[in-house]
Amino acid sequence: MKTWSEVWELIDRHVTPAAPVAVPLGSAQGLVLAQNAAADRDLPPFDTSPVDGFVFPENDPSASFEIVAEIRPGRIPGLTLHPGQAARILTGAPLPHNGLRLVMQEDTAREGNTLRLTRPPAPVRLRRRAEDAVRGATLVPAGTVITPGTAALLASVGLTHPLVYPAPRTVHATSGDEIVAPSATPEPGQLRDANGPLVQALLAADGVSLAAQEHWADDLSVGQAALARPLWRDADLLLLSGGASVGDHDFARPLLRHAGYELHTENIAVRPGKPLVFATRGNAFAFALPGNPVSHFVCYHLFVRRALARRLGRTPPELHSFRLAQNLPANPTPRDVFHAGILAHGVFTPASWNSSGDLTALARVNALALVSRSDAARQPGDEVRGLPCGPGA
Repeated sequence: MKTWSEVWELIDRHVTPAAPVAVPLGSAQGLVLAQNAAADRDLPPFDTSPVDGFVFPENDPSASFEIVAEIRPGRIPGLTLHPGQAARILTGAPLPHNGLRLVMQEDTAREGNTLRLTRPPAPVRLRRRAEDAVRGATLVPAGTVITPGTAALLASVGLTHPLVYPAPRTVHATSGDEIVAPSATPEPGQLRDANGPLVQALLAADGVSLAAQEHWADDLSVGQAALARPLWRDADLLLLSGGASVGDHDFARPLLRHAGYELHTENIAVRPGKPLVFATRGNAFAFALPGNPVSHFVCYHLFVRRALARRLGRTPPELHSFRLAQNLPANPTPRDVFHAGILAHGVFTPASWNSSGDLTALARVNALALVSRSDAARQPGDEVRGLPCGPGA
C-alpha cells in the first residue's frame, strides 16, 4: 500500500496544468493567471485631483482669484493659469499643467467668478502621474489567483480576456443500489445520497462546477455505457463515489481499466480512505472515492484537491502545524490516521465521530490532523501536523 505522501508524489507527477485559454474577465474569478499583466501606460496616466477644489499657480501670493474655467474628469484641458487666475477642479480631473497648487473648497469662499481664500489652506497631495506604476511594469505576475481586486487591476490595463488555466470539465457518479435521491423517502434498507451534494459543494468551494452528475446502479455495464457517452468519455476529471473497494459489486477498478485509464493506486495506507483509486488517461485524471462520507471528505482534501491545484496552476496544499485543544488518541494501526476536527486560531479540536459513515461529524469540520502510524497519544498543547480544509481554518 502506498502512503499519502507517495500518492502526493504520484499526483504531482501525473497531473499538470491545462493549456492556458483566454476567458472574459468576468469569468476569470478564482482562476490562475497564466501570463504576466503589465501596465499599458503610466498609472495614473496624468496628475489628478483627489478632491473637489480649486487650482491656481503654485507661488501666486494673491488673496483672491478670478475663476476662469471648470475642469472635469475625462479630458485634458487646454488651459494655462496665470497669476491671479484659478480653475474649479473636480475629483479625478487632470491638472492642465505643472506648477499648480490645489486647495479644497472648504478653505475657500466663492462669489460669482471670484475665489477668496478664507484661511490658510490645508495641504492637499496631488495624485501624481506614474506614482502607482510606470508603463511596462508587471502589475500581476503569472501564477496569481484572480480575485475581485485582481480583476479590477486587470481591467484598468485593458486586459479583458486574460490567459488563465481553465477549470477541468468534471463529471461525478455516485453508486450503490441502496442509495436514493435526497428528496426521496427511503424504504427499509435504503439511504439518502449525501455524497452527491458533498462532492458538488467541495468542488464549488474550489471554483469547479460539475458538467454532469448521475447515480449508477452497482452494475459494471451501466458505468461502461455512461463512459461511452461523449460528455463522460471526454471529461478532464472523472469522480466516482463508491465502488472503490474489492467487493463483488465494486466496479470502479474494472470500469476505469475498461475506459483506458492507468491505475496508479488501489489501496493506500490512510484511515479513513484505504480503498482510494487514482488513475490517469493522457491528460485526464480520475479518482474512485470510498463510499462513506467522512472518507469522501478526507480523500477529497488530501488527494482530489491536490490534483485540482496542479491542474489549475495553483500551489498545492501542504501540511501546517496545529496545537491540540484536547487529547488525541494513539494510533496503533499500520496506517496514518487523519482526524477530522475544528481548527480556530491555530488550535485543533478533534471531532467526535463513530465511523467513516458518521455524517454528524462533518457539520463543522474544517481541518484534518495527522496521527502517523504507531504514534503515541497526544496531549493538549502538543503540536500536530494537519491540513486546513474549510472556512475559519
